[in-house]
Amino acid sequence: MLPTAYPPAKSTPTVLPPSLKRDVLILIGLWLLVAVFDRTWFWLDQMPPHWDEGDHLSRALNHWRVLQNPQWFSGEWWRTLWQQAPTQRAPLVYLLTAPYFTLFGPTTDSAVTVNLFFTAVLLVSVYAMGRRLFNNNVGLWAAGLSLLTPLLGQL
Repeated sequence: MLPTAYPPAKSTPTVLPPSLKRDVLILIGLWLLVAVFDRTWFWLDQMPPHWDEGDHLSRALNHWRVLQNPQWFSGEWWRTLWQQAPTQRAPLVYLLTAPYFTLFGPTTDSAVTVNLFFTAVLLVSVYAMGRRLFNNNVGLWAAGLSLLTPLLGQL
């Protein structure tokens, strides 16, 4: 007797619940609002970077320059790359800034664009934590308020 062929399983598309879909749209809207505000600020502010910002910019540029000629199997190249970061800071931000220099050119504005990536990570993380611990509304409020952190730090 031959085995019977089973009909192919129907795949059900993953559909977001309406409340989660609404929340995703709100988070995207918040992120876009921050992105527009940041770009406008940088367009209006023509001052040179402050000391700390200039130091971070220089270190990010140094990482980018080393990454221009990668020698993946050279211990000396890796040592040079890791020595670009100060001892008290890990090089992750500097390394993540390098692609922005390649895409948009090595400028202060393109260096700060990496912050939009970190803002997206912050929004999603804070929303998910608030949603998991409480509910969707708390997650949205927490994510929205987390965007005000720089303003709250000046108080």
